[in-house]
Amino acid sequence: FARQKELTALLSKRPVKYLFSGRFGDVWIAGAVGIDDAKAKELGVRMAEVCDEREKSFARGKMCPEYFINDLKFRAHLRERVHGILADGHVSDGDWVTFDMEPWHSQMWCHCDVCHKAFAAYAGLDHVPTAKEILTPALEDKWASFRCEHNLKSVEVLTTIIREFNPTLKCVDYDYVMPYGDEKGMRARRRACGKDTLANEKWLDGHLCSYYHKIGIEAFRAIRNDTRHLKKFYVPMGANDGAGGYLTPAEVLNPKQVRQLALAAFVHGCPGIAFYSGVCYDGGYLLGLMNAQNDIAARE
Repeated sequence: FARQKELTALLSKRPVKYLFSGRFGDVWIAGAVGIDDAKAKELGVRMAEVCDEREKSFARGKMCPEYFINDLKFRAHLRERVHGILADGHVSDGDWVTFDMEPWHSQMWCHCDVCHKAFAAYAGLDHVPTAKEILTPALEDKWASFRCEHNLKSVEVLTTIIREFNPTLKCVDYDYVMPYGDEKGMRARRRACGKDTLANEKWLDGHLCSYYHKIGIEAFRAIRNDTRHLKKFYVPMGANDGAGGYLTPAEVLNPKQVRQLALAAFVHGCPGIAFYSGVCYDGGYLLGLMNAQNDIAARE
């Protein structure tokens, strides 16, 4: 946190805000919220269950969403943990608190008995279905909607705790481009990742949206479509990390593409752009940003 303050002071002299999210992450992961084996036993933590062992990696370390949402002992622990992080960070009125909740492959988890019973009530079924039945065409979209509801309620839990600490803090979620206006595409997106960005706006102040894999005209069109549907502030986040892992070499933004992303964002009313992970900055990036700002200032 000391380094965070140092960087914030340095960058405040430039048109750059330092976003630090090292202590928040995917709060469904027990270890991310300070739960070791002893604490898990004390709290009676229930971990997520998968219906296919091949999908185990996507649920590794994650807690059952019904447990996360409803267990009051866990809620007290989470409140203490989050308030401690915010206090350590010396947050100021109006600061952003960004978090990263990514329920990828949510069709495959959590398939515990508690979640299945809750789904039966949600879907108005007269029996508790098996995982095999849930993943049939008759129920898979309903299950995807149920998992989006899990995400919505989890966002409510976390943002309520954050605002209890300081009601002026801005709650900002890392989320994804959605194909609004394409119902078939939206259903596929919900099945891939149980997250409804538009519904989550009920509890959010803004969006930090992934543009790791959208560059140039594709990014421009996606920003245009998302900002036409979403009401809260919207910040596209490109990638300037190294190639390999989640980025191909073509997806590592160069200074020209940084300028393009900035212009696309500002044209559509975004308050700025962001970059993850920020470890590969050099003068070229800053030059790209400066050129974009000069273009905007000239037109204004």
